[in-house]
Amino acid sequence: SVELAYVLGYLTAEGCLSENGRVIFTMADVEVMEHYYECFSDVFGVPVEVLRSKTRNVEGTLTCDFFSTEVYNFLRYLGGGTHSRDKKVPKCIRTGTREEVQAFLSAFYEGDGSINSTSVSCFSTSYELASGIQQLLFNFGVISSLIERQGKYHSQKNLNRIWHVITNGKNSAKSLRSYQNVRLNLNLISSEATTNMMF
Repeated sequence: SVELAYVLGYLTAEGCLSENGRVIFTMADVEVMEHYYECFSDVFGVPVEVLRSKTRNVEGTLTCDFFSTEVYNFLRYLGGGTHSRDKKVPKCIRTGTREEVQAFLSAFYEGDGSINSTSVSCFSTSYELASGIQQLLFNFGVISSLIERQGKYHSQKNLNRIWHVITNGKNSAKSLRSYQNVRLNLNLISSEATTNMMF
């Protein structure tokens, strides 16, 4: 479903599946967190109020820490990673509908995407995830570059290999740039892009 695709996109970008059955999602933006609550509730039947009660605020960042071995096992079955380097585009997204892929990308870019006047980019320490995102974009007719750089990932102290998916050029970047706010515009990919999905 589209709601599950949003959940997967959010968790792939800013989430973690802890080995003790915890499903953790961290986000500074309150509206994004509320959208995560709604989608998670629709998919797994967990009341939004319960999710809010599992959320803590640390230095302006919201963290929803929900425990469920059933949900954890289901997300792991779909391909959810326990560490950033293990993450990848879930198979159900790679073989999903256009709307599901849009929802996944929209949520993912909300967490791990950036935008400026000339390009739109996202990043990951997982090559498999970054290359998977690049393929999803290509399926929509959006051409991007995959570049390896050295840098610090979030709060980690050591340098890591970070893979950047960068969309440059007037047409390709424009097709992504207007979707920065996914809560107002849920179509991450321009309707003018190709609808030939090449999975």
